[in-house]
Amino acid sequence: MRWVALAVLLSSVLARAEHRVYIAAGAEHEWTAASAPLPQVELGRFAARLVSPRPGPAEVDAAPDWDKAALSSAPFGSGKAATIVGDAARERVAALYLRKTFQVGDELERIKVLELRARYQDGLVARINDVEVARRAIDVGAPTPRLASRAHGPEWESFYVAMRPGLLKPGENVLTLEVRPSAARLLPQVDVELTGREAERIVRGPIVGRVGTDRATIAFETDGLAVGEVRWGRRASSYDERLAGSPAVHHQFVLTGLPADAAIHYQVAVGDEASADASFHTMAERPAVVRFVVYGDVRTGHDVHAEIVKAVAAEAPDFVVTTGDMVLRGTDDADWQRFFAVAGDLLAHVPVYPVVGNHDLGAAGDGERHLEDVFALPERPPDCPPGSAWYSFDVGGVHFVMLDSNRYDDERQLAWLEADLERARGARAIFAAGHHGPFARGPHGGEAVAAERYVPVLARHKAAVFFSGHDHVYQRGRAGGIDYVVTGGGGAPLYQARCGVLGRPECRSKDKADGMDAFISANHYVVVEVYRDDARLCPKRPDGTPLDACFRVPLSR
Repeated sequence: MRWVALAVLLSSVLARAEHRVYIAAGAEHEWTAASAPLPQVELGRFAARLVSPRPGPAEVDAAPDWDKAALSSAPFGSGKAATIVGDAARERVAALYLRKTFQVGDELERIKVLELRARYQDGLVARINDVEVARRAIDVGAPTPRLASRAHGPEWESFYVAMRPGLLKPGENVLTLEVRPSAARLLPQVDVELTGREAERIVRGPIVGRVGTDRATIAFETDGLAVGEVRWGRRASSYDERLAGSPAVHHQFVLTGLPADAAIHYQVAVGDEASADASFHTMAERPAVVRFVVYGDVRTGHDVHAEIVKAVAAEAPDFVVTTGDMVLRGTDDADWQRFFAVAGDLLAHVPVYPVVGNHDLGAAGDGERHLEDVFALPERPPDCPPGSAWYSFDVGGVHFVMLDSNRYDDERQLAWLEADLERARGARAIFAAGHHGPFARGPHGGEAVAAERYVPVLARHKAAVFFSGHDHVYQRGRAGGIDYVVTGGGGAPLYQARCGVLGRPECRSKDKADGMDAFISANHYVVVEVYRDDARLCPKRPDGTPLDACFRVPLSR
């Protein structure tokens, strides 16, 4: 992938009255770089053994003095990046510093929010007029040869900066950037744009969740502190009820007193901005059929995911379950921003209940912040530790347990599962989901702890199906007294089977114990319909055509 390292074109074009572009992608800029010699080891494995930077005129401090630094004015990263600091076989760019001026006019008093969009690898610090407005993966005061603390993916990330006195000034202003690579790269890379807006706006959502017979939760996010509002009624764009909140960035409203088994239309608003009309359907008191969709493992497969989202919306499910790995790096806000941009239309109409995948946690293991900030999820059990996410919910008499497979060895989760299933004895059916499944013939294979400790509990309580992902395949079978489905075809690179399919060697007895009935390496989702005595499962390709024959699972309740 070829990027321009920093594209900063001053623009005086006013896109709308409240939206001014100050810096846009694509032009020359001023830059300087600090170099560091490389030990004679294989590229890609040198980072842990970097020595001190070589003294020289290209070397600068963490906050360079731009009046004294040797500046160049040319596109960085246009095929000549390695020549900046000499021989790329012996030296790396340990830090890149960039500066761009931009003009602010008489609109200054009206600007409320700045949005800095950056596509960078791997650590970033941004300052406007010497005021820090963004920092990612670079410690404060880190010496020049220090690498970014983690790799960052290729997605654009938006940073929202609330205006405060003195941040901008009339006339010339300055944006400066510091960018550093991680151990995975030789050169840092960045591309940015800066815009100003005269009013806060909705940047994520609306998202509907916790839909029951008489209530639902609506969540959305704004780019700054703002008073949000939700409006709803029985007819499109005709809202009889309104509910306003207090100033916030993450907004969540609980609608109560809704009619059962009815379409509810709604929109959310901030100031003069309102979302398009959206709708959801409340549950019936005793639905004859509960219909839901399961899919997982999206990561960077945005085109496939977009196709699946469109097909799933057309299925009109009561809710959706995702089997984890919604993003490639859970520590990258950019990845979550892209996920919600792709899935936005579905999330506005249908409740989505996720389990946490290993990629959703990212290097920092911080899944709690992203899940609970942006999904309207049921409350977690009180003994569920920070960073973990196991919970359960009920829809139409169907009970679902959502397991945190990154914490299978946590005794608190196993104890909670036993107690939760005991309380769910009156459910018409029980289903379970976890990212790492107990049985799978992809390269990851089944999770032994799930098979040995969780499956017996689920089987004893007569759970119908265990859904999982992690292996990017479709697989179904029955083992340990429970039916299972591996559904990891949401867009991530597909896997092949280790054994038991055409062209693969015979399976070992351990692998045969998974009772596999079907295995297909393909993108897909699964539609589930729960009736009185059984559930009907229909795997489908992203275009909605059948992937495998529909099959039925007895409920045995």
